[in-house]
Amino acid sequence: MDQVGTEPESLEHTTRILIVEDNEADFDLACALLDEIQGKSYRVDWARDFDSAIVELEAHTHNICLLDHRLGARTGIEFLEHKAASENPVPVIMLTGNTEREIDEAAMKAGAIDFLAKAHLNSELLERAIRYATERHRLLAELERMAQYDPLTGLANRALFRDFLTGAMARADRGERPLAIMFLDLDQFKYVNDSLGHEAGDHVLTQVAARLNECVRSGDLVARLGGDEFSIVLDDIGSAENAATVARNVLEALDEPVYVEEEALRAHASIGIAFYPNGVDGVDGLIKAGDTAMYEAKRNGRNTFRFYAPGMQQAAVALANTERELEKALHTNQLEMHFQPQLNAQTGVVIGMEGLIRWDDHAPAQFIPLAEKSGLIVPIGRFVLQRTCAQFWQWQERGLVDDKMRVSVNVSARQLADGDLVKTVGEVLERTGLPPTRLELELTETAMLDNPDAAQTVLDQFDRMGVRIAMDDFGTGYSSLTYLKRLPIRTLKIDRSFVNDIGVDPQTEAIIKATIGLSFSLGLDVIAEGVETAAQVAFLLANGCPVMQGFHFSKALPPAQMERFLRSRKTAGDYPTALSNESDLPLVVSVGTRSG
Repeated sequence: MDQVGTEPESLEHTTRILIVEDNEADFDLACALLDEIQGKSYRVDWARDFDSAIVELEAHTHNICLLDHRLGARTGIEFLEHKAASENPVPVIMLTGNTEREIDEAAMKAGAIDFLAKAHLNSELLERAIRYATERHRLLAELERMAQYDPLTGLANRALFRDFLTGAMARADRGERPLAIMFLDLDQFKYVNDSLGHEAGDHVLTQVAARLNECVRSGDLVARLGGDEFSIVLDDIGSAENAATVARNVLEALDEPVYVEEEALRAHASIGIAFYPNGVDGVDGLIKAGDTAMYEAKRNGRNTFRFYAPGMQQAAVALANTERELEKALHTNQLEMHFQPQLNAQTGVVIGMEGLIRWDDHAPAQFIPLAEKSGLIVPIGRFVLQRTCAQFWQWQERGLVDDKMRVSVNVSARQLADGDLVKTVGEVLERTGLPPTRLELELTETAMLDNPDAAQTVLDQFDRMGVRIAMDDFGTGYSSLTYLKRLPIRTLKIDRSFVNDIGVDPQTEAIIKATIGLSFSLGLDVIAEGVETAAQVAFLLANGCPVMQGFHFSKALPPAQMERFLRSRKTAGDYPTALSNESDLPLVVSVGTRSG
C-alpha cells in the first residue's frame, strides 16, 4: 500500500481516501484530479490489488473509497460484497472504464454509493461525487443513530437495548458469567409534567440519564425504553450482591435533587432486577421478569429495588386480572358506597360520617392500592366524589343531616398529582348543587408532603374556593409542623394505629395528647378514627377529643342502613370540641381502605 498526501496532512478536516486500483496510470489520474480540487484536503492511500484492499478495509480508517471495477482476476463487485459482510460503513464510489448499464446496476445493488465512468471523469465531477457520497453517508449514519438512540437523553433506545441484550444472553449461554437486567420507573414523574410542564420533565429525564451512566461500567448498557422508563443491562455481573450494589448506587444518585427553576425535585425510582440464566426463557421472558420485579418494588413502597422470583409472575398475572375486573366494575356500576358514622362520644349524637367504597368481597386494602398504582384511582375518585355529594344532598333535602355539616372526600396522592382535580371538584359541585363551603377534602400527610410546593398550589386554589382541607392519618408520615402552618389545613385525623395502642404504649398516648394539644393551639378540629373499645373512648374524652368513629359505635353501613341509623339518633350542627372555634360540622366521606 502506498500513501500520497495531496495537501499538507496537518490541515484540519483532512478526508482520507482509499483508492483501489491495479493500474498505476489510472491511480495517477485520480490523484491529479484530486489535486485540482480547491479548498479541500485529502490524504490518499493506494491499494494495488484485492487482498491489500481488504486489509485496508478492515482497518476502518478511511472516509471514502474510490474503487476500480477490474482488479486483476477479481472485481469491484466482489470487494463490495465483502465490505457488506464486514459491515464496514465507508461509502464507495465505483470507477470503471466499462459503461455497461448492467455493471452500473450490479455495483449499486452491491452497495456502491455512486458509479463514474473514467472516460468522462474530471475534477469537478469527482469533487461533487465525493461531497455527495460523504453527505449521504453522514445522513445515513445519523438516521441509523436515530434508529438506535433516544434523541432526548442520548441513551440507547428500545431497539438497541434488545439487540445488546440478545448478544449478552448469547455470551451467558456460552458459559460465561451471568448477566442482570434492571428496570427502572420514576416514581410520581407524571406529577412533574402535569404541574411544571414537559420542558421541566425533559430536564429531569436528561439529568436522570446522566446519573445512570455514572453508576455503571463501560461495558454495561443504559437505555431509555420510553417515557420515564429506563433499563440497565449489567453484562457479566457475577453475583446478586454486585447487582444490589449498583441498584443502591442508582437510588443514592437519584436522591440528589434536580433543580427546575430553583425548585428542588427528587427523581426517586422503583427498580426491578432479573438474572439470566435463572429459570428465565428468552429475551422477552427476561424483560418480563425485570418488569414484574419493578412493579413488586412499587408495591413495596417505591424508591427501592426487588429481585425477580418465579412466584412474582403468578402474582402479577393475578393483579392484572384484578385490575381488569376493577375497571369493569367501575364502568358497570358494581362499586358501592358505605358510610360509617362519626359521633360525639359524650352525648351519642351523630355529627358526621365517613364514606368507604366497597367492591363485592374484595378487601379495600387490596384494591385501593391497585387502583392507585394503575391510575384507576382518578376515575374511581371522581365516582366517589359524585356519588357522595349526590347522596349527601339527598339526605340534606330529606332532613336526615344537619344543614351545617360538611361532606369530605378523600383525595389520594395520584389524584392530587392529576392536573384536572380542581376542575373535577368544581364540576361535581356545580352538578350536584353543593356549595364549596360544605365540602372538605381529606388527604394523607404523605400525599400532601411528597411535593409540598405543588400541593400548596392546588390546596390554595381549593381554599380560595371555600373548600376545607383535612389531614388524614396524622402522625404516620412526615408530621412536619412547618407544613401544618403553611398549608391551608383545617382538620387533623388521629390515625387508628395510634388509637390501637391506647392502654398499651405510654409513648403513643403521649403522642395523642400532643396532637390534641397541637390542634387546640392551631385552631384545628380533631377526629380520632378506628375507636373500638370503651377504654379508648375514655382516654380520648379525658384528653379533649370527643369526636370519634369506629366499630365501638358502628361498622360502615350501606345507604339504606345508614338512613335507619340516622333516624334512630339525634344529629347536631355544633362541632363538639373546645379545641376549635369552628361551629360547622364535617360529614367525612373518603375513598378509605379502613374497615372500621
